[in-house]
Amino acid sequence: MPTTPSIKPLPQKPTVHLLGNDGHALAIIGQCQRVCRKAGLDSGQWKVIIADMMSGDYDNLFPTAMAHFIVK
Repeated sequence: MPTTPSIKPLPQKPTVHLLGNDGHALAIIGQCQRVCRKAGLDSGQWKVIIADMMSGDYDNLFPTAMAHFIVK
């Protein structure tokens, strides 16, 4: 079972608009990465988030994104 790396909690979760967009895994990850850059997250924080998002299959991706972002 994959372990989730510890992540320093963000003061506020960034908002990502995923619903109604391309549901391909790489599209979801790309959108989340763009939101992280706009929110000013450093590359270390993004590396932890992406590792968490990629730690399972596609069924894990969306719930993991919801754990790190406000999904709309």
